[in-house]
Formats: sequence, C-alpha cells, structure tokens
Amino acid sequence: MQSKRILILVITGALLVAVAISFANFRSVRETPLEDLRGRSRVAVVLTGDDERINAGLGLLADGIVDRVLISGAPNLLMWISMMETKFGLRYPNLQRMIECCVEFGERAQTTFQNGLETACWLERRGISGPLIVVTSAAHMRRALTDLESFVPNHVLWPYPVTDSGTASDWDSFTMNVREYAKYVATLIVLRMPPGIPPLEMLYGPWREGCPTEK
Repeated sequence: MQSKRILILVITGALLVAVAISFANFRSVRETPLEDLRGRSRVAVVLTGDDERINAGLGLLADGIVDRVLISGAPNLLMWISMMETKFGLRYPNLQRMIECCVEFGERAQTTFQNGLETACWLERRGISGPLIVVTSAAHMRRALTDLESFVPNHVLWPYPVTDSGTASDWDSFTMNVREYAKYVATLIVLRMPPGIPPLEMLYGPWREGCPTEK
C-alpha cells in the first residue's frame, strides 16, 4: 500500500513538473524588437482582438517595416474602416491612403484557428512567399503561432507581441495567461487529430472544402 502511494505521488509530481515546464514554454515567446524586424519581412498579419494590435500593424506600415498588412478577423469592412479612422486618424494623418494601398481585411475568421486558415488563403491568393510578421497580444501569441505554423509551414514567422489595453493587474494577467494556456493545449490536441472527424470539421467554418471565394 505504501509503495502505491509513493508511486502516485511520484506520478503526480512528474505531471505537475511537466505542466509547469509546458506553461513556462508557452509564455516564453521571443519578443522581436521593432528595429530588428526591419528587413525581415515585407508583410504582416494582425489578429484582431484589441485596438493595440491594430495600432501596432499600422505602426509597422508607417515606419516602413512592412508594405502590406492583413487584418484577419475583421467582419463588416465599412465598420472597421470607420473605427480605424476614428481611433487612429489623428495618429496617422495619411491613414486613408495607408488603408487603400496597403491594408487588406479578412472578414470571415471568427477564431484563432480560422485566422490561420484565412492567412494561409490570403498568402496563396496574393502569391506571397517568405517570412511573415505576426501581430497579436503576448498572451495570445503562442497559440497564434501554433496555428499559423500548421497552416503556413513554408513561411518563417516573426512574432511582434503587444500588450492588450485591458490587462490591468498582475492577477488579470495571470488568469488571462491560464485561459490562453488551456486554449493552447486544446489547439495542440486538435492539430494532432486526424482530419475528417465531424465535430472538428465545424472548426474550419468556410474553409471546410478549401479556400472560399473572396467577398
């Protein structure tokens, strides 16, 4: 009986250590300084969720680090353009020209998983090869990179994490990281499951049968 208890404690301890190491790895996404991104890529994808992400993507354009940006997960194009003009028009006086020449909107993605699919189709349609700068929050970055690495395996990904404006305290940051970690683990499981399982097909949304036609 005593040996069984010791075995259970050993197994439990090993699992806790494995989870701790996995969680540390989840949070250890390298942060690329802005100037280090110069010359790395001419294209960026911004995953929606907070205004700071949009601001960071526009900043990459304004600083000449990239010349094309995809904002993935932006339904209702006119609403998004109006919102950007209201929130960022003073910061970027030439915002309208920037949007017209260099910003495209992915209007279908509703999840991080679908952001990856939407990005893959956009890159394919535009004939874009080479590295890709990824803009999202620091907490969200690991999960975003995991999806993108699966759907655009031939592109080197350069993470450019930002701090979402809603992260107010250490506790808020911790709980957000725990939630993101749980979603990250679920993503790893889903990506390793064989295709064609009916419940998983729902995750693909409009991409069930490949790239949908552009709106």
